[in-house]
Amino acid sequence: MKALPVIRSAILQPFVAVLQQENADVDRLFSQSLLPPKAIEDESLIVPGHCLWKLLHCMEVELGLNDAGYRAAELFPIHQVPGINAQIRDSANLSELLLNFIRASHSMIGVRHYFLRRSRDQVWFRRRPYSALPGRRPME
Repeated sequence: MKALPVIRSAILQPFVAVLQQENADVDRLFSQSLLPPKAIEDESLIVPGHCLWKLLHCMEVELGLNDAGYRAAELFPIHQVPGINAQIRDSANLSELLLNFIRASHSMIGVRHYFLRRSRDQVWFRRRPYSALPGRRPME
């Protein structure tokens, strides 16, 4: 059985804020994206990850928001994203911060996107390409 990538609904909050800034019909766009309306209030709800991508597609096609990710990041810097803030704010140093962020992002999206790569005296913070994630084919 293939794994279904899932996310916590807290990840949707920055995009909901962008939609609200645009006075968009959030309920209608959630419905089109197969997202449950409850995901707007319940930040711990687990939803399929592909629904987020459908929402972003609707935001671009219907509202002309091809910069929704950028705008969401401006409204919600990573330390303000619900569910991640508590896990990263008490880090004693940069290494601990990165490790806590990696753990927090894994708990929020259910996939290990980020990792640290060490080589001698350097540490690299890396992100796996989407096509390298479990159950994903390389993009053509």
